[in-house]
Amino acid sequence: GLLSHVTYTPPAGAGTYYLSVEGFGSNAGNFTLTTACGPTAAPTAAPTVSLQQALNAAPILSCGQSVEGTTVGGTNVLAHGSSPEKIYRIVVTSTTLRPIVLQTCFANYDSTLRLYTSTNY
Repeated sequence: GLLSHVTYTPPAGAGTYYLSVEGFGSNAGNFTLTTACGPTAAPTAAPTVSLQQALNAAPILSCGQSVEGTTVGGTNVLAHGSSPEKIYRIVVTSTTLRPIVLQTCFANYDSTLRLYTSTNY
């Protein structure tokens, strides 16, 4: 299928993470993105914007939230390749380890998810 899936358990401590939804290669299209936070664990022309502008404009995702979006007309500041992307922010405020599950559903193209910490993009 065309489903992309990421599960990540952030290290102890709060922080901000950025999620890039993009197409494989030069693919672009609509998607539904779902998020879930697990139980507490033991410890096509992209607009010209700067990376910081794109990150500052990224909407925040909350645990359990599901959003519909599109990469068509998106930026290409984190994307690998020539595909446009849609960037989201995930703000972790808990100091307890919890897995974060992210996946695209019903994408009409071969989608890719990339998760970045606030320091590794």
